[in-house]
Amino acid sequence: MKDSGLIFNNTKGTEFVIEDGIQSVRRSFQQQLQKTSLLIQHQKGQIKYIKDGSILNNEKQQLIEDELSFNRNLDQIKSLTWLGETQNNNMKVGRWNALWRGESLGIGGDYDKNGTKTGYWVEAFNHFWELSQVTQVGFYNNGIKQGRWNIKYKEQKIGGGNYTDQGLKEGEWIDLHQYFHYNNQVIFEGRYKNGIKIGFWEIMFREKMIEEFSFMLINPLYFSGFQNYNLNGIKIGKFVELIEDQLNFSQIVTVGQYINGEKEGLWDIKEKDKRKGGGFYKKNQKDGRWIDLEQILEQFKFLIKLLNNMERGVQKWAQMQQMEYGGGIYDENGFKNGFWVELNKSFSEDFQVFYTGQYVNGQKQGNWDIKQKHFREDTLQIIGGGNYNINGKQHGFWLDQDENYCEQLKISYSGEYSNGMKIGKWNINLEEQTIGGGYYNEQGMKQGIWIDLDENYSDGSYQNGVKVFQWQTNYQNQIIGGGYYNEKGEKIKKWIDLQFNFSNYCFIRYQGEYLNGIKQQQWNILYKENYTQTFIKFVRGCGFYNNNGTKIGMWINLYDNFSKDSLVTEIGIYENGQKSKKWNTFYRDSVIAGGYYNEDHNKDGNWIDLDENFSNYSLIKYVGRYQNGQKILIWQTYCKQKLMQELKQLNNFFRGGGFYNENGQKNGQWIDLHENYYKYCKIKYEGMYQKGKKQGKWNATYKNQIIGGGTYLYGKKYGLWIDLDENYYDDDQKIRQGEYLNGLPIGKFVCQKFKRKFNE
Repeated sequence: MKDSGLIFNNTKGTEFVIEDGIQSVRRSFQQQLQKTSLLIQHQKGQIKYIKDGSILNNEKQQLIEDELSFNRNLDQIKSLTWLGETQNNNMKVGRWNALWRGESLGIGGDYDKNGTKTGYWVEAFNHFWELSQVTQVGFYNNGIKQGRWNIKYKEQKIGGGNYTDQGLKEGEWIDLHQYFHYNNQVIFEGRYKNGIKIGFWEIMFREKMIEEFSFMLINPLYFSGFQNYNLNGIKIGKFVELIEDQLNFSQIVTVGQYINGEKEGLWDIKEKDKRKGGGFYKKNQKDGRWIDLEQILEQFKFLIKLLNNMERGVQKWAQMQQMEYGGGIYDENGFKNGFWVELNKSFSEDFQVFYTGQYVNGQKQGNWDIKQKHFREDTLQIIGGGNYNINGKQHGFWLDQDENYCEQLKISYSGEYSNGMKIGKWNINLEEQTIGGGYYNEQGMKQGIWIDLDENYSDGSYQNGVKVFQWQTNYQNQIIGGGYYNEKGEKIKKWIDLQFNFSNYCFIRYQGEYLNGIKQQQWNILYKENYTQTFIKFVRGCGFYNNNGTKIGMWINLYDNFSKDSLVTEIGIYENGQKSKKWNTFYRDSVIAGGYYNEDHNKDGNWIDLDENFSNYSLIKYVGRYQNGQKILIWQTYCKQKLMQELKQLNNFFRGGGFYNENGQKNGQWIDLHENYYKYCKIKYEGMYQKGKKQGKWNATYKNQIIGGGTYLYGKKYGLWIDLDENYYDDDQKIRQGEYLNGLPIGKFVCQKFKRKFNE
């Protein structure tokens, strides 16, 4: 990846900035975030976001939202647009609404005649994307946030607090992790004074939306997550910190002491209850021998950093098991010099890809090879590479590996560079077979006919980096989607779009019309259970969009985890893009859940919710009452074990539940289900909540027998505990026994298999 923030200009006065960014990728059947790079071009008030010679977005500088300016989130750059009116000097006035892939999000608000936000607003989370549909809801007064602001994830309030008249956070607050998403649900709870954090802050997480956020951070042994600030907002005392820029949930933290805001003394890097690394700080600077953490595509690999000579700063990297995987030398100025071995982002024991070559004063120069070592083999195979010129730019012929190159998808690119810019003909290769490609013009932009990897395999025309005319989407040698772009790269006319996570496990398409990138009129859902079948259309279609891309009238929505094993749909009414009145949830052809939305478009009254992982193998639902979007009073959990049992009999299979107080917090006696509760993992947790925090004795039960548990004090584990292994199930009944103090494991934990036999 190129250095972030590198600025350079061409002879025409255009400014280019190479920035680090993030994008979503699918790994091991799960959507995750990963780091990437993009080129930002700034000229005459226009900002272009460019990735690999393709313009992802082109905006006027004055029109970019303050909180999203110089965006580095590729999902947002490609999919998020704003619709509204401007006056002199492109000043925003009146109502502005956000659209995601041409569809209104229900996000936005009003600008006054001076272009200042005013009144009620729904704002998008900074890193809003498909799996982070987080909004911030509250009121502006003359462009200043004031009063209560709530943070919502989908339809659930999960955070927020109060602003002063000056727009400063004050009092109790719940903040979200900057990269909060479905697979990284981490929050921070504590107090502000005049916009400064003070006192004790807790780090909390959960694995499912139905769960309370737990004080404990690390699963399954749950380290306590805490931080402490003095009255001036300076970090003091013992701290537990997450890995900086953590994009996806990790069970790795750093633990140590702050003195007046500076790290001092021993700091440990821990995974679960095990010390994996660390060393000493002196006045916030690492000092002496360290075992450091190297992040490689969020798959954390531990490397030993041997500080052989602190004065010269010579550093060498080696793998924990004493087998050297990569590394090289830094000079006295901190620049890489000489021969280096660097690791691929997806590097792992089973997939070892290296980059080898020379550095001169921190710049790559000369020939660099890309090599792969196959599992349980000693030899290295050259799979790519090329040359860097004296400016550290790729030059001449190169065989590049895709940034997501892995054992399952060996994608590479071959062609010519000119001083770091792709030019001429480039091929896209799968192993040794050419599967796509096209031409780059002299400015390094895609031009003419291309076969791209975007949205599976798609082919069509580029005009100076902008998609134009007709494009087709191909999957396994069949055309399954596509449509037309106008000269601005906006979708127009009839289109067939793919579900964002379309794959062998998710054959879903959407069919309808666009007008200048905005969805219009009737849209239909097309679905099939497997590749060999024909796509079918749901009888009543999907629904209608108005001219602004806003859902109106009767709609059929697919449940978030819709698949052949979870044929769940929701049917109800939209009013100006918001759910309203009665909504029913169908499983196959039967109504099994639902309820009413009030005039504020919040759930209200009696409701039946399905578990977010509801499927043929996990038929779980929750029955209770909402008050203006907040759960109150008694909620009960029901679970059916076998598909042949009648769905109407779900109410006969009570499995858990409890009571919510007036603030929507769990309170009193509760029975919680394990996050992976299903036929072969029927684990329940039974105990007391006090204002949303576990208190007193809690038992883990399996088939009605106690198999683990211990004591909580204000949400923290204390004393002797029996923890269950995170993958506990019938055939692997592993437990861990040990002691906690103030939520932290102390001493030795003994691992063993549970030996008791269970009856059905």
